[in-house]
Amino acid sequence: MTVTQKIWDGDDCPRVLCDGTLQQDEAAVECSECGETWSQQTADSEHLLISRAGKIVKRKQRVLPDGGEIEPESDRVDPERLPDTYTPAYVDVRGQGPVYVANYETLSSGWLSLTEWRGTRTKLPPHRVGGVREVRTETYDPAPETDRYTRTKRVADEQRREQARPDDAGGKTVVDGHSIEIDA
Repeated sequence: MTVTQKIWDGDDCPRVLCDGTLQQDEAAVECSECGETWSQQTADSEHLLISRAGKIVKRKQRVLPDGGEIEPESDRVDPERLPDTYTPAYVDVRGQGPVYVANYETLSSGWLSLTEWRGTRTKLPPHRVGGVREVRTETYDPAPETDRYTRTKRVADEQRREQARPDDAGGKTVVDGHSIEIDA
């Protein structure tokens, strides 16, 4: 008997205008809201969600063969070494306030695709976006003491670079509407 891992269960639907979650069985992956179905394949290093047209619509990293886990910070965006295509910004989310993101992109549907500093991606509908204010970036040489010049893009302001880094110091957070203290 072959047991199929349910890799895609609970993931967000890859369709831009859908807020559903994926459900996987042995034969297919289906969205609980829009009813769209996809097939699933496993490549060497990742799981692939494939459309009926044969296009890869979503990828997911596989667990390492030796049972090791992928570093949780591996997808984190480094504010000192931004990809050239990234535009960091403050996005005013209606009902939530400003959110500092590593990258934003306006999709053809009008939705806003956001990449958070921790590496997760989110989509927002146009009515939830109050505005976008881009953060200034600069190109610099990360190793000026060497003979070789390399150009790297980073967030220009030191305070904003620090703001993008993970906060491991503890402090207060809100859980289910209650402010709680977190020990470092």
